[in-house]
Amino acid sequence: MEIARKKYTVPNNKDAYEPYLKKYMNVKVTYTNEEGKNKRYTVEDICTWQGTYVIAIAGHLTTVVDGNVYDIWDCSGKSAYKIWKIR
Repeated sequence: MEIARKKYTVPNNKDAYEPYLKKYMNVKVTYTNEEGKNKRYTVEDICTWQGTYVIAIAGHLTTVVDGNVYDIWDCSGKSAYKIWKIR
């Protein structure tokens, strides 16, 4: 909230949440698949990881904790644009 107030925006605007999340480790969002082509991680891919992640998808943020998605809708098929590992 403090960052959002300083930037005259709402807390769910990326101008507010990205500076806050910069203190956590960024995870690179592309990888090479079996055919040698780059592919984005999906939320479903991240569900195979252990730990706590905040994930930016198109127009939305979601959270995965130890393989479980915590959100109000099933966004598991969406591509991750940015991933932050919290712990």
